Amino acid sequence: MSNKPRISAWTLEQEEDCCGRINEAIQTLTVEIQDGGGGAYVVLKTERWAADPDELRTLADAIERAIKDHDAAEAEAEKKRKP
Repeated sequence: MSNKPRISAWTLEQEEDCCGRINEAIQTLTVEIQDGGGGAYVVLKTERWAADPDELRTLADAIERAIKDHDAAEAEAEKKRKP
């Protein structure tokens, strides 16, 4: 198993929704894209993150683009390392 580092991480914040936690003003979501050698996977960390389906699709699309961009950059770097 490879010791590849995390590809990327974001912390997103938004105002607490109307059905959210009492006395809390902000919701926080941390998105980590990691690769332990077998390919990228996503780790989501939050106590509460309210979103509608369209927002979730937008987030999933952004994550997918980040993984593809990383894979393309890694492939390009590998080409440059080979004689």
